[in-house]
Amino acid sequence: MEWYKKCLLEKYADFSGRARRQEYWMFTLFNVIAMIVLSIIAGILDAVFWFRWYF
Repeated sequence: MEWYKKCLLEKYADFSGRARRQEYWMFTLFNVIAMIVLSIIAGILDAVFWFRWYF
């Protein structure tokens, strides 16, 4: 998890050099998983509050 914080806080605007393949794909995988989890939570909350409003 430290590498993720380092990418977000320190290397986000560092355009010199290249990222390793593993670093790129782990960053992408973490973001995709986070978006899936947040989408599921948003869908559940939307369903709960929509049904309360409807009835």
